[in-house]
Amino acid sequence: MHIVPSSIVEPEATAVTPEVRVEAAELTDASKVSAVSTDEPPHELGIAPSGTTVEGEEGEEASPECSGPQPLDPSVFVLNNVPKNGSNGLPNVAGTCPGLEKFDIDIQHIDYLMEKLCHRRAMATWKRNQCIPVAKLPVEIIAEIFMFGSAITFAEGQTTEDATIWPLTLGRICYDWRSIAWNLAPLWTHFTCRVSNKKCAVQAELLKEWLDRSDDRLLYIRLTMEDEDAWASEQVTSIDIIDALVLHCRKWRRINLILPACWYASIRGVRGKLDNLVKVYVRPPSNSSVDLALDAFLDAPHLDRIIVSYYYLHDLYFPWAQLTKVVMVMASMDEALELIRRCPNLVTCRFDNLIPFEQQFPIDLVFNTNLQAFDASVEASAYIEHLLMYLVLPSLSGLALTLRITHSNPLPGIESLIERSSAPLKRVAIQGTYVPEDDAIEFLKHNDCVSHITTMP
Repeated sequence: MHIVPSSIVEPEATAVTPEVRVEAAELTDASKVSAVSTDEPPHELGIAPSGTTVEGEEGEEASPECSGPQPLDPSVFVLNNVPKNGSNGLPNVAGTCPGLEKFDIDIQHIDYLMEKLCHRRAMATWKRNQCIPVAKLPVEIIAEIFMFGSAITFAEGQTTEDATIWPLTLGRICYDWRSIAWNLAPLWTHFTCRVSNKKCAVQAELLKEWLDRSDDRLLYIRLTMEDEDAWASEQVTSIDIIDALVLHCRKWRRINLILPACWYASIRGVRGKLDNLVKVYVRPPSNSSVDLALDAFLDAPHLDRIIVSYYYLHDLYFPWAQLTKVVMVMASMDEALELIRRCPNLVTCRFDNLIPFEQQFPIDLVFNTNLQAFDASVEASAYIEHLLMYLVLPSLSGLALTLRITHSNPLPGIESLIERSSAPLKRVAIQGTYVPEDDAIEFLKHNDCVSHITTMP
């Protein structure tokens, strides 16, 4: 289905068709022609702007100067009669050109002729667009189509850094679509905001308008940054973006934040106001570890999923007892043990880039009866069996490990975990290191509960 935009476009040399004829009688003073707004339907065919006289209109007489077709003087296009000066054949610009005023008048007539064609084309386009099937759909159906497009766009946007522009794209199609989109609150609830250091003040104003259009709907927000290094080095101190978001913190449902140091004072203002928040992802810019306490999300009664990257555990304050899913990037093994200890209702956890013990927290057995899925990857100097030997997980059913190629065979450590926990482990996935086939067969023989084992060197 092809929709021609209703906005007026620039005329082209080939745009005049046999059906569009403009008589010279329609030419009037070009200074009286007013522009046509793209937000409203164009003037009807043959109706000139206010203050002009057009031949054939009811109740008005044609202008005496334009009582019939007036062909253009050939001198408009041929300059053979222009006085020459000198052997080079150039016009004598030093003297007075008797045809100059005539040329200007003819050019004004041509300009008006072109503008009238634009008027007529816009009117024809507008009328044509009123006849296509999509223009006859009820507003409710169009709104559903808009929402379907928004869902697809936002889902695809999860793997990119691009800003959400879907509602703005709809607003550029035509006046009717813009009115529907601007008043469709659910269309403005899911978005990615890509913050620019140079444009953050302007972006903050646009963000306020965007959030206002969401009405009372819950918000699903994702922030990305163009210049993370500048924010990480504290060269940027603007808080306009975070202040605009904090005003709507009671509507946060899920939020994905890159949190520079200058935003911490503002983000603390949301504490105690996060009644609807269920998921948080937060990390510092450029993945540079920070030594600042993050306690803004401590009093979120429905928060049960968090993803934190490049934070020290002793700087994080969350309602640990109610969390069911945790992802932690760049943590030490004693931090991993402490996190599992703090979260008795944890069902799924993942630790990326684990490093060896740093002696920050007690290193002893950790007992968790609800943990069902455990996923971990380790840095070059760490060994996963050093962590597994302190875990007692009687509900564990899935284990996934990503190890370096030189890592030792992890199967003995996994078998020890199963025996110690009496866990009904069903699926084991090992990636990165080599596991001999004979060892895998022996492991399956001695652990009847394991139904699937996957090894990928």
